[in-house]
Amino acid sequence: MESKYGLMLHLTPILFVAGTTIEGEVELNFTELQEEQIDEVHIKLRGSVHTWIRNDETSFFEYTSLVRENAPIWSRGTVYPTPGTHLLRVPFSLNLPAGLPPSFHFRAFQRTASVRYSIQLVGVRPGSFRINRRIRRPLAVVPTDPAGALVSSALRLGWLGPWRTAECQDKIRKGLLWGDYAHVKAELTLPAVDVLTLFAPIPLTITVTTTTAPTKHRDAESSTSSKPIFPAPPAAPTDLELTLHRRVHIRAKVFAATCEQLVVALHAPPVHVDVEGPDKEWVSADTIEKPETDKKGAKGDGDGEKGVWVQRVTMRLAVSLACPPSFAIDNIKNDYFVRLKVPFAGIGNTLVLQLPVRISSGIEHARVHPDLDVLAQLPTLDLPRRTGITPIASGMTTRTERCAPGDVFRVSKTVVRSAATANVSLYHVA
Repeated sequence: MESKYGLMLHLTPILFVAGTTIEGEVELNFTELQEEQIDEVHIKLRGSVHTWIRNDETSFFEYTSLVRENAPIWSRGTVYPTPGTHLLRVPFSLNLPAGLPPSFHFRAFQRTASVRYSIQLVGVRPGSFRINRRIRRPLAVVPTDPAGALVSSALRLGWLGPWRTAECQDKIRKGLLWGDYAHVKAELTLPAVDVLTLFAPIPLTITVTTTTAPTKHRDAESSTSSKPIFPAPPAAPTDLELTLHRRVHIRAKVFAATCEQLVVALHAPPVHVDVEGPDKEWVSADTIEKPETDKKGAKGDGDGEKGVWVQRVTMRLAVSLACPPSFAIDNIKNDYFVRLKVPFAGIGNTLVLQLPVRISSGIEHARVHPDLDVLAQLPTLDLPRRTGITPIASGMTTRTERCAPGDVFRVSKTVVRSAATANVSLYHVA
């Protein structure tokens, strides 16, 4: 607990939920209050939105107040400690309005956007040239989410519902301009839910399947005895990237910007990843659907038979998210997508799957969160990181548009469409 100037704020480190009440206590040390010449103590709840964009030599800043509530705590001549002590505790309660956006902080080159909440304890010092004493405590606020709370509960008990799978596939070859094409396919399977919730274990399955170019069985056996089969699937989690990114749309007055930022590597230690495979299987050309001309060329017996090697690896893991939920207000929109990147040997042979996801709080009531006590000293407070997720350096792309106020989301839709990944499909598995 922070104590200065005879003022101490007692507030449990929890995630606060919009539409609920913040309760705590203020401890007054009257010996220090007299030394500081403090006559009154007030507590203030503040919430605001800040956006800033700089373009060439012009900067635009936009500020919006979300909540502004004051409550008196003590004034000289009203109440004092019991005899024999110099400490007095005074309880307080402040109301968070419903419908508030979550705590949020984003910074990029010449762009910032934040949603900040804080409690300020103010000691009033009357007179000229006397500065009031202040203690500021940032708050982590999330929207209430009754529907997401049901999803979060189901995830914690072990997901037994339906699944959905996103897939991406491509043809690659080892040489830049020569060689037959092989086929690669990546799949990402996750619970078939409308939202992913915070602080709940989300099971994910990554499946990578590779199919070689057609070859004779005799040649394939001799070539695979001493070296990996091209294209070789990833054998370990370090051979691929599974990352969470956010796409932030910002407006400040007449300028709008769209930025993409890496949030976290979902498969990085200490997350445990179970790996199955890689397994390989020889598939005869007779069992593969091919044009008639290819089937004629595939005829043969024994070692001369043509076919392909099919290799498959499966990785299973559970991740826990600790980031601001998806949200949209007048001048900030925060979206997320998961990116699976699987590199293969050769130039430009990288398979990329990109899946938009919506993240919600999954919290219906305020809850204790031990990580907040450490982050409470930060000047701005994004949601805290959780054990099981490793923050890594941010990679970022930005785009700026000039627009009329209110047009940022019309502009951002165009950006999202242009960044869509080809050959990605989404389907449900019962």
